[in-house]
Amino acid sequence: MSRLPQASDYTARALPPNPFSAADLPQVYAAFNLCLARAHLVPLPDPNHPSVVVCARVLGFTLAEASDDGRDHMAQSISSGSTDNTLLALGKYYIQRFKLLRAFKSQKGRTPAPSEHPSRPDLHDVQEVCKYILQQASLNHSTAKAAALVRDGFHCMIKTHLYDAQYFERNRSTITVQDPQWDVGTLRCAHIFPEGLSSDLGGIEVPSVKREWVASVWDVTYMFGIHMEKLNGTGIHRLENILTLSPSLNDFFDQLVLPWLEAVENQPNTYTVVSTIFSVLGRLPSRVVTFTTPNTNALPLPSPAYLAIHAACCRVAHLSGAAEYVEKALREEEGFANG
Repeated sequence: MSRLPQASDYTARALPPNPFSAADLPQVYAAFNLCLARAHLVPLPDPNHPSVVVCARVLGFTLAEASDDGRDHMAQSISSGSTDNTLLALGKYYIQRFKLLRAFKSQKGRTPAPSEHPSRPDLHDVQEVCKYILQQASLNHSTAKAAALVRDGFHCMIKTHLYDAQYFERNRSTITVQDPQWDVGTLRCAHIFPEGLSSDLGGIEVPSVKREWVASVWDVTYMFGIHMEKLNGTGIHRLENILTLSPSLNDFFDQLVLPWLEAVENQPNTYTVVSTIFSVLGRLPSRVVTFTTPNTNALPLPSPAYLAIHAACCRVAHLSGAAEYVEKALREEEGFANG
């Protein structure tokens, strides 16, 4: 088995040598060179603003991660103004998008109480659940959580020995034999892209400022080759955007930068769990997880594309050094708001 990524692999660092071909991708090659030139400057300490070095690294690492179309668009933006101030402004724009994405993931309300609709099926009858889900035009938070629990076997998708307490009590004899390391607890419905990034909340009036913020974050996802229209409105609760996680892993996941999931090559729906904090990884039963579903049509698995974007944002934020700035800025804002 190939070497698993380690926490130390994602500490902030200088940009690598230009990975692009001057002959095949001249504009992208030139744009990366502009980032390289600024990324080798000595950063001036400024706790309140990211340095031009961090901004240049953000742009360079994003270029390396971006899709073909997104890379061309980004290279054009970088090359259109080659001064330090221009690159600083563009880098700050991307860092602010990371900050908004992190902030939206942190802004949770209370989990809605499960619906008591009389036609809702018994969650332990998989066939009835699948039939019910296929009849729904869309899902809300509660139905998405319930459907994901059924899809994921009523256990955490990463800490796989942790089972939903009620499910465990009904299936104690089977689980204790099949999984000697079993544990019980509560499970949460975690969104890969957070609920706050929907600009259409089922007819609820959304302030224009928030719509602008959401649109700007979607611009960043476009750089990685994904159009996010399917996630607008109640689409944010589609099962392709949902993970079943333990409360602690859900909180970590909402910090954007840990843990994240990197696809294992040639193994569908199989991922390596990555984190910048060793203690998070050390408490997992396995660093490699494979997602399964009893019904691919009714209960689809998390989208590999959505998970790839989340992972790319995490890598860029950490390797560039932007993650530290984002977390510090948000802590200060939260402290100010609570003070």
